[in-house]
Amino acid sequence: GTKIGVGAEELADVTFCQDIRHIKYHIGDDCMWHRDDPENHFTTILMCSQQGKDYEGGQLTFYPTDDPHPIKLNFGDAVIYSTPKVEHMVTKTTKGARTIFLVELRAQRVASAKKA
Repeated sequence: GTKIGVGAEELADVTFCQDIRHIKYHIGDDCMWHRDDPENHFTTILMCSQQGKDYEGGQLTFYPTDDPHPIKLNFGDAVIYSTPKVEHMVTKTTKGARTIFLVELRAQRVASAKKA
């Protein structure tokens, strides 16, 4: 978080796991440009398949600036990004199955405020 400019005080509050999902993209599946739940602080994607071996297509692309940036993740790689700040997408899977685990993290103070 500090590498993307999030202060240590704010990072200390990120202790609440909002969601954990196992997602499988089959042939023809994609995910158009979007941002994840803006109430979450960070999202982690862990790659559970290997591009070129287990699937083709399915390219994760981030759009944090004016220039979209493809992210190459190999089996076992993970990426963590600031959920409300980074728009992203996944191109259509053209062969096999692309599998990931997705973990959304929320600041405890945000979760507590919603309950109040």
